[in-house]
Amino acid sequence: MKRVLILASVASMISQFNMNHIRILQDLGYQVDVGCNFLQGNTCNARSIDILKNNLAQRKVRCYQIDFSRNIGRIYRNVTAYFQVKRLLQSRRYDFIHCHSPIGGFIGRIAGKRTGTKVIYTAHGFHFYRGGPIKSWLCYFPAEWFCSWITDVLITINQEDFKLAKRCMHAKSTEYVPGIGIDLEVYRKKDKVIQNSIKRQLGIVDDSVVLLSIGELNRNKNHKTALLALEKIKEKNFIYLICGKGEQRQTLKKMIVKKGLSQKVRLLGYREDMSDIFQAADIFLFPSKREGLSAALMEAMACGLPVVCSEIRGNVDLITHGKEGFLVSPADAHVKYMKALRCLIDSVKLRESMGQNARRKIINFSLQHVEEKMKRIYLGTGF
Repeated sequence: MKRVLILASVASMISQFNMNHIRILQDLGYQVDVGCNFLQGNTCNARSIDILKNNLAQRKVRCYQIDFSRNIGRIYRNVTAYFQVKRLLQSRRYDFIHCHSPIGGFIGRIAGKRTGTKVIYTAHGFHFYRGGPIKSWLCYFPAEWFCSWITDVLITINQEDFKLAKRCMHAKSTEYVPGIGIDLEVYRKKDKVIQNSIKRQLGIVDDSVVLLSIGELNRNKNHKTALLALEKIKEKNFIYLICGKGEQRQTLKKMIVKKGLSQKVRLLGYREDMSDIFQAADIFLFPSKREGLSAALMEAMACGLPVVCSEIRGNVDLITHGKEGFLVSPADAHVKYMKALRCLIDSVKLRESMGQNARRKIINFSLQHVEEKMKRIYLGTGF
């Protein structure tokens, strides 16, 4: 039987981005194995990792612990991971590997070169980007450029990365696939009765406007800017839900108290019921500094939510300013977020209009559309 290894730095990346890839490959007749760090660095909780392992076992997917570190400076750990991957490739003799994440992609491609294994690499948003920190360009661009020479297929998920890869990288083939695809049946707006029922389950008064953000509690997701904006309009009737875990949780809790937002903002932690949480929301707030093509943003659009988000790579593929929502540039960002949020909080009609536009736009990013592209790539590799 043909074999393929899906490689990522952490197990949460398998859960969030690769379950459909596994199904497609199995449908094409491949035995699929997974290699990642199940023990450390994950953005979900231990229970979710156990559920993932059971799910993979039911699908007859073999799992291998690879001791990746998401920290590029943890050289010893990642050298250890390289030898683990290399031994796995030598013993299992895969037809090809499909790598994800900068660390997984770097180590996987070098190990693939050393063992003569073909490699597909998906860049979920290069860590260097237009207007990004010079440090990121100096650190990540040379590594991606070097590894592109030993990449058989490079997949990018937004237009900025695709154009850069075509211009500067040297993979044998470069493809554009718009993210992981959104299941439009799972993520869709329910009626008002269901929305109010879910609000009550969350302890929210029916007439409160619910703002929602999803993402790790870290500097990149930029929740602090959202809180600064909301401080200016805290007299408005809203509740702000933040779903995710991370190292900034305590910092954000202190900031919420300091800004007088304790009755307005709720940190919900990691959630496994996001399709329900979306139904309670009225506005999606996404102030992230760097994204590839956000699945959370696409899910929000599929649920018919108007969006207020940062004007960055990936987001601009999805949102046209004033149509599906508002794009906010970095300069004086919290003031611009405040003005955009005030407009949407005050106008039900504007929320409904932008939400309908968002739902229409996301059809081009549907699961079916993405699966057709991935199947074509897998079939066309000739591996």
